Amino acid sequence: MAQWNSKILEKFFAPGITGFTEAEIPDLKEKHKEAEHWLPNHMLNSVFGGRYSDEVLPFALNMMFRAQVAFKSYHTARDATLEYLKDNKPDNPKIRIYFKAISEWETCLLNLQIFMDLGNNFDVKLRAFDKNDGSPFCRAYTLANIIKHWGGSIKDNKHSDKTIPVWLTNKGFSAHNTVLNFSELAELIDVVAEQANGLQNPVTPAKEAEALKSAQA
Repeated sequence: MAQWNSKILEKFFAPGITGFTEAEIPDLKEKHKEAEHWLPNHMLNSVFGGRYSDEVLPFALNMMFRAQVAFKSYHTARDATLEYLKDNKPDNPKIRIYFKAISEWETCLLNLQIFMDLGNNFDVKLRAFDKNDGSPFCRAYTLANIIKHWGGSIKDNKHSDKTIPVWLTNKGFSAHNTVLNFSELAELIDVVAEQANGLQNPVTPAKEAEALKSAQA
């Protein structure tokens, strides 16, 4: 079996790949069993109960959709990451599975970012963070921005010593000047899931949104 030097692996695959040997990633599926049903539940609740106004509906619907994608990709990425680590050889890593995990983590972070953008515009009470406040939501948003603009970074020769925008460490995710632990991302996904749980029933959020509009008028 081939054995590769860590510098070679990090140059041609991913930074820190030989040092990535373990991960504790919380499983949230049992806590949020309704996650895959948020959108159909919302439709049924809207038909047989309260419903969002035409102004609010696009925000609520898209927030549930992005929450659902982020939640699913989080767990797909978790499964792939744990599969990668099982019986992995750091000097001959499972490259295919590593990049499968990376792709799912990127999907999770990007949809989490879209959820935050929607929430910020839907309701000021849902604003996830203040600019550069260093919070987990802020750092997750920064990671998503790094992923989203990676083509421009390559073109402008920024971070030229890195092969990919975000890579895995034993604690979580790392990028240029930004880190986010697995536990921190799990807490963010948990918060998003709780909000989606509420959004699937239009009655209370619709009343809150209308009250907020009246207060701001």
